[in-house]
Amino acid sequence: MQNIVSHIDFQGADVPIRVDGWFNATAIAAKYDREPIQWLRQLDAAEYISALAMANGNSASKAQLNEIKELRSNSGAFQKRIVGLAIASGYVKTARGSMANGGGTWLHPKLAIVFGRWPNADFAVWLDMKIDAILRGRGSEFLAVSMEFRQEKGKASDHGRGLNRWRCIKPILELRLQETHPQLGFQFYG
Repeated sequence: MQNIVSHIDFQGADVPIRVDGWFNATAIAAKYDREPIQWLRQLDAAEYISALAMANGNSASKAQLNEIKELRSNSGAFQKRIVGLAIASGYVKTARGSMANGGGTWLHPKLAIVFGRWPNADFAVWLDMKIDAILRGRGSEFLAVSMEFRQEKGKASDHGRGLNRWRCIKPILELRLQETHPQLGFQFYG
């Protein structure tokens, strides 16, 4: 998983986030001595992922879920098929390797809230506060400045005039990022 542009820090848990919003669930779960597979094996997680898949046009997901519900929840077949459903949905990806190298279980941004309630009540409350900050507009400025930062940096590599502009605008953008990210707990990596 590449293109990591941000990290969320929650009480020492460093959670990488990609440009497209996918986040490393392994990093969150590890903070609480858990693994994302434990969440993925829960029926309510599978029901949510299935409903999300159906809302986005994957009607096979519902039939698969109904078949899984017919199995005993403690059986190996149940465990295997319920995780298979999550991965087949396209909302869950796994990557081999260490977390530092992009390894772990990565979840689609549409799963952030439902997954965020699972590992720990403190994390769920922290997540609710971040969502509140974003909904009230404090997150949009950070995201806008982050995007501008990446665009200007890209222009600097394209041509000499862009490089000169980059040298002038970079300190301004870095200052704006520093002013906005502490409110949300994001760190920007350009």
